[in-house]
Amino acid sequence: MRAERDRGGATIVLVVGMTLLLVAATMLVGRLAFSSDLRGRAQVAADAAALAAVQPLREYALELALAGVDPRGAAYWDVGEDAARERAARYAGLNGADLVGPVRLSGLRGRTASVSVATRDCKVTSPVPEAGAPGAEESTKPPETPPAPGATASPLPTETRLCRDRFGERGLGRSGTATAAARLDLPSCARVPGSAGTPRLICDGVRAWPDGDRTAVGRRFRANLVDADDPETYGGEPDGAVPNPPPGTPPAAARVLAETYRRIGPGTGPCTRLAARPPGGDDASRKEFDERWRRAACDGSGFVREVHRLAGLEIPDGIGALRAYGAPVRPGEEKAADLVFLRGEDGRPERVGIVLDPAARTYAEFTGDGRARITGYGAPGTAGAPAAFTRPAQHR
Repeated sequence: MRAERDRGGATIVLVVGMTLLLVAATMLVGRLAFSSDLRGRAQVAADAAALAAVQPLREYALELALAGVDPRGAAYWDVGEDAARERAARYAGLNGADLVGPVRLSGLRGRTASVSVATRDCKVTSPVPEAGAPGAEESTKPPETPPAPGATASPLPTETRLCRDRFGERGLGRSGTATAAARLDLPSCARVPGSAGTPRLICDGVRAWPDGDRTAVGRRFRANLVDADDPETYGGEPDGAVPNPPPGTPPAAARVLAETYRRIGPGTGPCTRLAARPPGGDDASRKEFDERWRRAACDGSGFVREVHRLAGLEIPDGIGALRAYGAPVRPGEEKAADLVFLRGEDGRPERVGIVLDPAARTYAEFTGDGRARITGYGAPGTAGAPAAFTRPAQHR
């Protein structure tokens, strides 16, 4: 009888032990699943953030096409890199994660963006006693995770912090982390003859201009996830990636083109804003300030004049003086580095820029905010056609 009681007690102990083991195993599997879930959610957030990072450039390129300008000139310096980070951070947050570090742009025009994110949830790896309010968090210095073999992206830091996981345990924990990269792929656009001699801009078989359907054209501007950064470095401006001038371009005109390309992008000038002229002072100081303002004036003619000065050429200032100074050029016969004059609302020349690519009808225009950008002009006979072209004597 006693032996039977001993066997019964042993059975109970065995059952209880097995139950505890099963509970522990269940908890372990649950925690492993949660860790895997964190990584999966981090990857979803990283993918969303990377795709979002190229959207500002996509929207800008689409606007160019709808305005009749070949979008192949679109670059992130036209938009500003801050727009990429703001958009990426927003979509990482919508997916329960935070952006870690900057958005890394690559490619000559910044059309590939890579991001790193960390989930806001965490997995506790080192429990600590309860202290303070439930769920209170304290940041600690994050250790760096070494890059994986063959990885091309910079190492992603693992965020370690005091947190509470979804099981209610409090301690030092790690967030799920992930990286992703996305690239903007532009359609092939070309000008084709239209009715009444008016050209049309066609992008991958869809009319973009005139009267293009935004939704239909927008489908041709695609953001796609990619495996790695673009091998070409993005420098924030075309410096070091200045296109070769067209064959036969005179040396002086080639210098003007080079100086123009180097100054396209945020904050690259050459024009800068100056403070208002200080009151008082003698005539010499006022004259010096006025000269500095004239040389750095934030308008189109000031930009054109300063670019020529940097190329070693002196030309007049002011739209009227510039138009009278150069030799007239017939529309359709303009060349790179010629001056292009754009109409205002009254039909008279109001803006001036420097022709970059006559075939694509693009030119460099000062925007009035301390930078210049590439934009386009219309074909002869259209509403966006320039008022005139001229060629400064030094270009010949």
